[in-house]
Amino acid sequence: MGKLNDLSIRLKLFFGFGIVCIFFVIVGIVINSFNNKTIRELGAAKSEVLPHTLNFIETKRDIEQIQQWLTDISATRAAEGYDDGYAEAENYYKDAIRRIEHSIVEHDKYGETEMVALLNDMKKSLDDYYTMGKKMAQAYIEGGPEKGNPMMEEFDPFAEKLSGIIDQIVDEHKEELMNSFASIEAHSTSNTKTITIGIIAVLVFSVLTAYGISHSIA
Repeated sequence: MGKLNDLSIRLKLFFGFGIVCIFFVIVGIVINSFNNKTIRELGAAKSEVLPHTLNFIETKRDIEQIQQWLTDISATRAAEGYDDGYAEAENYYKDAIRRIEHSIVEHDKYGETEMVALLNDMKKSLDDYYTMGKKMAQAYIEGGPEKGNPMMEEFDPFAEKLSGIIDQIVDEHKEELMNSFASIEAHSTSNTKTITIGIIAVLVFSVLTAYGISHSIA
């Protein structure tokens, strides 16, 4: 305090405001660092995790629709007016393949070798599933339940394998998406606490600095 008393009033004010400004800068840097991290995580969730999750959900829908349309044409035995099952199933098959191939390219960019291998396995399983599904439908059309039911038993393992793969991928991406949101929420809460503590600390320091300078001037 003795050295502070020896300074001129101008230097005392400059010193006091300078310290407060430095404190503000430090708090601002810390808050900015937290905000940038949250923004990066939000950007990753928006541009990577969420689109992939939605893409796989749509792929799962395509697979379900393939089975639905092949089942329908099997049940109606391609009767007139109910013979569009093959065409509809093919449309969903092509869409599913397109989505899987897109996902393979995207995950390969990230270096996710295990996911790429799983996607390639899913693509092959989808081909086998679709081929077997068409054979099953044709068996029902040509011979009814007598020929179709045995083919249904052969088709079921293909459907179960493909369903297991797509369910696993969808669940993993949903979990990753929820983890991203939880992390963003945690950082937002931390940011709020940091800002509150920083403001209180600056206010307290400012009051103490103002008191010390005014006391010295007096």
